[in-house]
This record gives sequence, C-alpha cells and structure tokens, in this order.
Amino acid sequence: MQKIKIKQKQKAKSNLEIEELFISAVINLKDSFIVLNAGVKNNWFHIYQKEWKFISKFIQKHNKIPSRKIFQKQFPDFKIHKDVDEYDHLLEEIKQAHIRQVLIEEVHDLTTDLKMRSIEPSKIIRSTRDKFNDIIHETNGRQNEIEIISEWKPVYADVSKRASLAEDSGQVGAPTGFPTLDLATSGLQPSHFWTIGARLGEGKTWCLVKMAVAALMSGYRVQFDSLEQSRNQIAIRTHTFLHERAGLNIFNSLQLSNGRNVNLREYKKFLRGLQSNINSQMFISDTSRGRVDIDAIAAQIERNHPDILFLDYIQLMAETADWQSVRQVSADLATLSTKYNICIVAASQVNRQSLVSNSKNNPGAEHFSGSDSIGQDSDALVTIKRISRSVNRLQLVKYRHGPDGQKFYTHFAPGYGVFEEIARAEADDLIQSDHESDD
Repeated sequence: MQKIKIKQKQKAKSNLEIEELFISAVINLKDSFIVLNAGVKNNWFHIYQKEWKFISKFIQKHNKIPSRKIFQKQFPDFKIHKDVDEYDHLLEEIKQAHIRQVLIEEVHDLTTDLKMRSIEPSKIIRSTRDKFNDIIHETNGRQNEIEIISEWKPVYADVSKRASLAEDSGQVGAPTGFPTLDLATSGLQPSHFWTIGARLGEGKTWCLVKMAVAALMSGYRVQFDSLEQSRNQIAIRTHTFLHERAGLNIFNSLQLSNGRNVNLREYKKFLRGLQSNINSQMFISDTSRGRVDIDAIAAQIERNHPDILFLDYIQLMAETADWQSVRQVSADLATLSTKYNICIVAASQVNRQSLVSNSKNNPGAEHFSGSDSIGQDSDALVTIKRISRSVNRLQLVKYRHGPDGQKFYTHFAPGYGVFEEIARAEADDLIQSDHESDD
C-alpha cells in the first residue's frame, strides 16, 4: 500500500509539472489564436484549473493572452518558466495527462459497478463505451471542429490578427520579394502550402532563396531545407541577396563560390554586421547527415519555430520516383503547414512534356513531375520560364484563395544578387541584348 501511495504522489508531481510548463508556454507564446484554435478545455487541468480559467476568460474578454506581469499579479506563487516555448509538444502532453487521469477514475468506477450485481454487465459496457468516446471526442475529434454560430471567437481572432498585419505592413503574409505575387496573394500566409515549379537550371532554388531573404528582412523566422545543395552553398546565395539589398559592392556569389577575388576582410565585416541589421533568424539544413523526411521536418519546426519553411525540392524527398510517393510527400507537407500554422514553400520539377506542349508559355499545373496531387494540395502554384540568359517569366498558375494567372518578368542575374521583377519593356530590351550578345 505504501508503494502505491508513493507512485500516486510521483504521478501527481508529473501532472503538476506538465500543467505548469504548458501554462508557461502559453504565456510566453503570446498568440491567442493558436490557443483558441486548439480547443483547450478547463477540465484538462487537474491541479492548476483556477490559473487556466483565468487565462481562458482573459482571452475571451481581451482577445489576447495575459502578460506575465498581469498573470503573476493574480497568481504570485505560480512559477513561470521563461524559456519554455514547446507549445505543440506540451499541448499533446497535457491532453495525454488528462486522459490518463480520467481513465484512472473511470476504471475505478467500472470496478465498483461490476461488484454491484444489481447492474447488468451490458449496461456497464455501454456506459463505459460512451464515456471513453466522450474522452476521445473532447481531446481529439473536437479540436478540429467549430460551431460557427456560438464559437465565433477563434474566427474573429484570426481576422483581427490579419487586419492588424495588413495595417502594419500592407499585407497579411510575409513578402515574396515579387510585387505582383504580393499583390495577388497578400504574401506567404500561415497554413498555406506553395509550390514553385521549373525545369532544371531555370531558377527554382534561387527563387526560394530570394523569397526567404525577403521574409527574413521583414522579421520572419525562416527554415530552409536543401536536399540538393549544401548548407554553405545556400548560405552563400543568401549572403549574395542580402549584400545586394544593402546596396554594397564587396562580392558576388560567383566570387564566393570560386574563392577568387574575395576581400575576406570586408566579407567578414559584412557578416558580422548582419546580426545588428536583421531582427530575425534563418536556419539552413541539408542532407549531409542523412535523408530528410516528414518526421525530420516536423522536428525542425518544433525546434526552430519558423514562420515559413522552404524546401528544395519535393521529388528529392520522395522515397521512389513514382507518383504515389510524390503524392504522399505533397500531402504530408500540406498537412504540416496546417498543423503548425506556418507557410511551407516547396520547389518542384516540371516534366519534359512542358517543353513540347507548352514551349512558348509557362508550365501549367499538369506539368509538375510525379503527381497531379501537387497541384491539388497547393494553395499557390508558381512556375518559372527561362526566356533568355538574363530574363525569366513567372506566372501564378493557381491561387486557391483568389484570382490567378498573373504573369510578370524578372531580371535574372543571381550570381550578382539580382532576381528582380521588371516591366515588360525592360524585359524586351534585356532579351534583345541577350540575343545580340549570344549571336
């Protein structure tokens, strides 16, 4: 009996720690929309129920999470862990702790009922089944549902957040670096899945790096997963775009890659200055330590908490080259973007058929290599067509949330940090100059 009491105390302490850490993560998170969307219930808390009720009521009344100062004034003895930010992990932990506690209580009641011969076993089975279904519904199934007449606050919180972003920066999402795309889509938005398609050597990777830099410079946290190039190669390309945006003339990508004519002193000075000039972070991962799969990407998101994740590219993630494998990767990426409420932008190959059937136009959704599901899963499809040595044409082939079909031209000289949208007249001049130079 003494051993059982000791184990119960240890379990209670474990539940206490989980609830304490979860509440700390919520206060540190400062994002009421994510909390509302998760559907956290008061009865999930068996130790700190008063504390959670206060947070829940505060969110409902003020549409935001209480600050650390306000919460501590109400509960001065509560220990807030300032470095805790693993919200998604702790959300799952607190659900599981609640389920365990409820199951313990239900098993105890079940045993008591079975000892009472006056109750038919069939009734006990039905009652127990209903209770277990209620637990599953409360902690899992209900999380992805909403009754829009009475439960309007999560939707309002989402719209309010979008309105605030639009007022502050002119658009809801992170900038893409291309004005036409930003105008058509309002940027790279949470839970959206974008795909950038092109043939080999037509600028897929450069386009992703360009977008990553635009987001980074606007204060968004970026994760870049490279399945084809090393971390240093992606870093060099990133430095080239950052260098160009700063209006400097110290180096270019070709010099850094070749190791020629590089002023190392000035390059180091530039790199040291980035931290003071950029108020965000960019994490780069490659496949040098093994294949990147969906689970590895999910772990990166949990660890680095990016606002946007860039992946180069889909077909290299597939276990095999067949369409079923590509379809699975595409579906998994779309699911991750929704689960973690981040934007995922992935590059994709387009097939050779696009050269034959679509030689003068940009590739369409039907030309993405491996599977039609890429087009179906993506919120936005952007394709790149190489027009001449220094001109690319981009097209928003599909946009799930608004009009699509917009085309625009870019000056494409990425080795010098140039991948900029330009007017048609300027594009025509560059194309003519390229042709004359090639002749």
